[in-house]
Amino acid sequence: MALDAVDMLDHLKWKSGVHLVGMSMGGSVAQLVVAYHPQYFASVCFTSTMAHAYLDFVSAAGAHALSTGQRERSMRLTLLHPLGMASCAVQVESDDNQHGMGDCSKHMHHMARTQEQSKARINSQTEATLVHYFADEHFRRIRASGIPVLVCTGDSDRLMVPANSEFIAARLNAPLRVFKGCGHFISMQEPELYNSMLLDHFRKAASKAVSPMIYASL
Repeated sequence: MALDAVDMLDHLKWKSGVHLVGMSMGGSVAQLVVAYHPQYFASVCFTSTMAHAYLDFVSAAGAHALSTGQRERSMRLTLLHPLGMASCAVQVESDDNQHGMGDCSKHMHHMARTQEQSKARINSQTEATLVHYFADEHFRRIRASGIPVLVCTGDSDRLMVPANSEFIAARLNAPLRVFKGCGHFISMQEPELYNSMLLDHFRKAASKAVSPMIYASL
């Protein structure tokens, strides 16, 4: 997947000045892309992700939901959102009801209208995540590149638990932003704060670069 991302950048002719955001499993892919192809990037942000599965990656209930492809709503919401939000009573109705929904409601609305992912694909994705291992040499490569790095997580994330982001930030000597009361979907729960944080990170990095700003997300 990391090579696919590089191929896409080459196809788009985005050879430098790219501001990369890697979220969840995309963050694991972004780690390898930046470690081996730093010349493309002006900055990187690792959001709600992990360096390897040897930390407390996910709860037992979450592992069961991921490995079996279970799509029972309460389990998915409990895994991906803070308990207070996940336990809220929500009802998915028509497309006209999207306006004004809370983040849990929006997620349920999306789940109800998205094609079921096959068990084989879910198992493949889970396996790729569990075997991901970002070694000390990879961290050294990113540190040596001088690329500005930001790491962020939700303090209530039960999928990629905060210890993962703390580990990454410590290894990269990077700032860590913890969003209070947020689960795995920071961009959904606190979109204004999250986007403001990213733009500030991009601008600071761009002020040190000579290439125009280009945004990419994994």
